[in-house]
Amino acid sequence: MRKRIEFNMLKYCAECGAELKSEFKYCPNCGSVVINESSTIKEKYEETAAAKVSSASIICEVCGEENQASDLTCTSCGAKLSGAVISSKKISTEKKSGTKVKSSKADRMRQKRIPVQPTTAAEKKLDLTKISLISISSILIGLVIMIIAGVFDSPKIQNVNPPVDQSTGGNINLANLNKVNELEAIIKSNPEDLKTLLDLAHLKNDTGLYEQAIQNYHQYLNKVPEDADARIDMGVCYYNLGNYDEAIIQITKALEYQPKHQIGHLNLGIVNLAAGKLETSKEWLKKAYEINPNNEIGNKAQSLLQSH
Repeated sequence: MRKRIEFNMLKYCAECGAELKSEFKYCPNCGSVVINESSTIKEKYEETAAAKVSSASIICEVCGEENQASDLTCTSCGAKLSGAVISSKKISTEKKSGTKVKSSKADRMRQKRIPVQPTTAAEKKLDLTKISLISISSILIGLVIMIIAGVFDSPKIQNVNPPVDQSTGGNINLANLNKVNELEAIIKSNPEDLKTLLDLAHLKNDTGLYEQAIQNYHQYLNKVPEDADARIDMGVCYYNLGNYDEAIIQITKALEYQPKHQIGHLNLGIVNLAAGKLETSKEWLKKAYEINPNNEIGNKAQSLLQSH
């Protein structure tokens, strides 16, 4: 009996031409399905086409999800697939070469969940330091402006009578002393000359001889107690000596004789302010302003109210 000699015929991949063993079902080089020689030409083409389809994919243009080429709608977002078919080999090559590939919906959702890094303690401390420095600088600038504007200057109490002109500009000078001596000589010879006595008290007040001026004011007011101007001027002397309580007593008494005395109200506001009685000071300053808000005394009262 004649034996049939059998031998293995070599096969080659229809896609890449690689040599194949008979038992291979897929090409080890390109992954294509090995076409069975016994199949018809139509079957060979169908198998090859099916292999290509199974190894290809399509990218959704809406969400970027990778789908199989046979899918009609995106498995991620449900949109109709209309993009170009890309082979799996091409996709893997793009990933390896660093070509940018659209991220999937899952990737984008993961990115959204990444928390923002919180501000560190050092950064917070730095911000607080900057804010503190800016605040301190603003306060210092404001204080400098207020000092220049004279807000913190001690208010000057108003004399009812204008000061006597002084040639040297000092409180006590030779001309004033000569005038004082002259008036005292007149009063000594005529103690009932109340006008000269009042002039002498005013001159000593304006010259800075406050204690002597107070004595002359008392002598005069014992004869003319209702003279509100003279009593207010005596209160100014007590204020300049730092005796705020007595100054308040004398000026308040002057207002009993002349209730609408605007300078008296203003001076009571200033004396109480110097004595630390802020609320009482505001009451007197407000009354001084209300008596006549349009003159110099009213403007001074309003300025003190605004600054204190």
